Amino acid sequence: MPWLVRLFVLVGMLATCALSGGQAQHASQDGQALSEAEIAFLPAHQLAERIADGRLTSTKLVDIYLARIARFNPDLNAIVTLDAEGARARAMEADAAIQNGVLWGPLHGVPITIKDNYAVANMRATAGYAPYAEMVPQEDAEIVRRLREAGAIILGKTNMPALGLDNQTYNSIFGLTRNPWDPERTAGGSSGGDAVAVAVGFTALSPVVHRV
Repeated sequence: MPWLVRLFVLVGMLATCALSGGQAQHASQDGQALSEAEIAFLPAHQLAERIADGRLTSTKLVDIYLARIARFNPDLNAIVTLDAEGARARAMEADAAIQNGVLWGPLHGVPITIKDNYAVANMRATAGYAPYAEMVPQEDAEIVRRLREAGAIILGKTNMPALGLDNQTYNSIFGLTRNPWDPERTAGGSSGGDAVAVAVGFTALSPVVHRV
């Protein structure tokens, strides 16, 4: 079988597995303003639409996600590297582009997270493996480059088991990622960090590439 690259958008990956009961669907049906918590659980395409038409700014969305990460991530350990300053700066550029009538792409201004085995330029990429603990790539992986071209903003990196070789999410560098609904249960793996990040509203999108 030839190698096929599939991009799995983990919107609701954990939530869909009988964890959230559909709470990720928070789009207003009657024109009423959404709360910040509701915005945090909107799917990526709705966020992109709101940014493009001016109902939401990328800067505001970054701040919503960062506030949730600050509040919940210490207990969950889904995000292991965070670029708050870089994300805010890029969000300001995204908002300025919209003001000037420029749309970068289908993910314009949407903050996303990246699994820690993919290279993001100037951001640590450990793959959860101790010998790679201080590795800092100078270039983006191809998937990251294409996501940036689509307008996405890289918010940070998510936890994973060492080299992705486990069905739970623990490594000796960052420790254990916990299930947000029951901390005594596994968050799954090897993309447990991605799943938790989406399930608790740290991001709407945490793409993972699989080969089959």
